[in-house]
Amino acid sequence: MLPSNLLRVKRRGFKVLPRFAELNYENEYAASLLIDTYQEHVGKTIGELEDAIDDVEDELEDLGYHPKFVRGLIELLDRLIEAQKPETKVPPDLARRTVFAVSSQMGFATTPEVKVKVFEEAAKRLNVSVHDLIKAFEASYEDSEIIISFNAPTPVDLLRQYNLSLTQTLTFKAMSMDLVANMTGGEAKSILRTVKMLGLMYMAEKSDGVLRLHIDGPASLLVSTRRYGTRMARLIPLVLRLRSWRIRAEVLYMKRRFLMELDERFSKLMPSKPPIEETFDSMVEEDFMLRFQALGLGWRIVREPEPLMAGGSIFIPDFALYKGDVKVYLEIVGFWTPEYIERKMQKLLQVKEPMIIAVNKHMACSKESLERLRGAVVVFDGKLRASDLVPVLRRLEPVRVEAKQPTTPSSPERLVETPLVEVSLDEVSSYLSSIGEEPLEKVLSELRARGVSNEQEAYRLIRSHGLMVLWRGLDPSKAVVKRVKP
Repeated sequence: MLPSNLLRVKRRGFKVLPRFAELNYENEYAASLLIDTYQEHVGKTIGELEDAIDDVEDELEDLGYHPKFVRGLIELLDRLIEAQKPETKVPPDLARRTVFAVSSQMGFATTPEVKVKVFEEAAKRLNVSVHDLIKAFEASYEDSEIIISFNAPTPVDLLRQYNLSLTQTLTFKAMSMDLVANMTGGEAKSILRTVKMLGLMYMAEKSDGVLRLHIDGPASLLVSTRRYGTRMARLIPLVLRLRSWRIRAEVLYMKRRFLMELDERFSKLMPSKPPIEETFDSMVEEDFMLRFQALGLGWRIVREPEPLMAGGSIFIPDFALYKGDVKVYLEIVGFWTPEYIERKMQKLLQVKEPMIIAVNKHMACSKESLERLRGAVVVFDGKLRASDLVPVLRRLEPVRVEAKQPTTPSSPERLVETPLVEVSLDEVSSYLSSIGEEPLEKVLSELRARGVSNEQEAYRLIRSHGLMVLWRGLDPSKAVVKRVKP
């Protein structure tokens, strides 16, 4: 991204677009002139390069190039140089500290004579010549660093990178962003996996090969904006690789809201190279998985299970946990607001399997976030521990009815499972038909007493008798079974 003061846009009504640099001869000339100047200064100091760039900048502005365009190219080229401090007899920082220490004792060097005495005394303390001391003192400043290499791009590549940086900078001001793209299943999973690893707040739907992705933007948050915005901008290069795509983003610019619309026609103006793969939070997830397995809770854990459908939405949870016939999914949320958690929970309630949402309290994007959370959302501090999930998992574990068997002197006392009670469909049907509204936990308990031990079968019977489960969050103790009005 470029600094916001270098952002160039063009507005029309309530719409806004980055002012892209065309890949034409005029712009290639400006880019090549700057690139040549950087190449010529390998082996010279940063200060010498800056003086030469100032001259080129003035020349280009005299030719009619916009100052922000020229300065934007310079900003990108600065990132491609590698510099190091020159070799000196004493460390530059030590030389600088010593000179200032002597100056504070002898008085400020307001005349050349006093300045000479200050350097002589400092050189004496460091046991070096005055010449070597002055060289080390000047090396403490950045403009004295030596340029040792420059990773020169082609003029066209520089212009494309400039256009991408403009797009990312404007995205940094987004209230929200919607992506619609035609893609294969593998591409969809790659996009969603990247969104998850970036910790972005998103909702996704997929039908007939079309992925619709809604992402909350950094400008919609109260805190953590810069870190979140930087991560959101990293998604753009991945989108550019798709065959057919369209972005609609609501951006905050000049204290007003505008609509930015981009599609695959703009891809030719931006880099075509695939972005560097980044691990982001994957090591955190791997660490959690290993610690969960080591705890020995009896639950099997699988990382990145199959995508789930929640109504028309597609969702790839971080983990699936299994124990007996029970399966529960775990989603570890990055940045979040109470509204985002509530929206996600409403979507996930359409998934048949239970879901656990774990949120890091330090990544909350509003001050009132923790107070407004409802339901069985696990809030953790810094790092999610396997023990944080134990209370929720205990409620979801398969119910086992155990009874003591008679013991004999030769056989120790042991516990065995009691045989399943035979299901009486008449009793089950009579009970369910009498329900107007009851707590879910009570209904499941009554069904188990009548022989229905499989929870999925219990939910099927509830639905088949004209009842529905109303969830208030993810906590089963707060859910109720209620008759659907005809």
